[in-house]
Amino acid sequence: MEEKLQELINISQNLTNMVNHNATYQHLLDTSADILDAAIIFLDSHFKVHYASSQILSRRELMTEYLRKDADIDYLNLTDTVKINFNQSEIHIFPIFSPFNENKAFVGIIPHQKQLNAFDILKRQQVLNALGLVNARTDLFNETAFRNQSDFFLNVVQGNLTEKAINQYLTATQIDPKTTYTVAILNFQQKAFDPNDHLFDKRQQVIRWFIEEYHYPVLLFAYQRQFILLIQSQRVSIHEFLHRLYQFMAKQGHTLTTGFSKNALPIKELADMYNQANDALQVTSPSHPIMQFHPKNAKELLQLLPSSESDKFIKNTLGPILEDEELLKTLSTYILSKQNISEVAHLLYVHRNTINYRLKSISKLLQVDITMPDVLADIRLALLLIK
Repeated sequence: MEEKLQELINISQNLTNMVNHNATYQHLLDTSADILDAAIIFLDSHFKVHYASSQILSRRELMTEYLRKDADIDYLNLTDTVKINFNQSEIHIFPIFSPFNENKAFVGIIPHQKQLNAFDILKRQQVLNALGLVNARTDLFNETAFRNQSDFFLNVVQGNLTEKAINQYLTATQIDPKTTYTVAILNFQQKAFDPNDHLFDKRQQVIRWFIEEYHYPVLLFAYQRQFILLIQSQRVSIHEFLHRLYQFMAKQGHTLTTGFSKNALPIKELADMYNQANDALQVTSPSHPIMQFHPKNAKELLQLLPSSESDKFIKNTLGPILEDEELLKTLSTYILSKQNISEVAHLLYVHRNTINYRLKSISKLLQVDITMPDVLADIRLALLLIK
């Protein structure tokens, strides 16, 4: 019994020293394989075999292909240990959890013996604990890199960086400054922000998992409790990508709306693209959750006026004929036909003398000369404001 206990202590000290001295995954897996007398693989959250102990190192790609495509495992939501048969061997898959379930990794152990005693199980748990610590360190490194990149994009949106500084950062991070992106903003319906509520971070992890799982050429960062996507629209269909993301997030229990920019521009123009996407986001709805920005026409711009102001302008300009459908239609057609009497008569199926009579009546009722440019401008605006 003492020998077994001493062996466990030695294993624990050895693994701890390796973790503390930043041993490589390969070294740690080979040592762990010797401890357990078993082949070991290390998988990321996408069920890809990133590392393997030396005896099965050459089979990493083959195992990845099988585990991802043929094993029929929902690895995104895998939370329990599973056993998978592969080439007459049995692989025991153990989830290694990070703070977020969507970012977990996995350890696969291929034991030589079928039955494990209590001592074997203790050794296996020591190995899993060590690999979990190393994975947590890797997660921290990746999260720091992600947050640094997010901070950069925030500064671009807020106009805090010069074009030279933007280009220098992009070049240093191996992003071509000339590459153009379409910007999309994802918005989730949620309660007021609670610093202890991890739902925002969870959604971020799910979105990142989706982008990485399907190799989309998309960059992600967060801004004002929204998720911002920079999508290389030359390499992927914007509508197809956003619809697939919408369906995927809905399946995971997250309902969203999305607005995206009309233009695809370099990152230095990120602020303008963000504003476009944000404008598009404002007109989304549950029935139309994905909307593209389009520049507002004159009528849409006028609708932004307070209703009290627009109603007052309409009444002052057209008040005496607002209830006369015939005169209002004649005046509208007169404006649209660029004051061509013959064209107005043709469009309304009446004689031109009738049109002339109606126009005189309109001028008299409105007490204006409707041939004057300034009068015509006011009438155009008033007609556009009528809902």
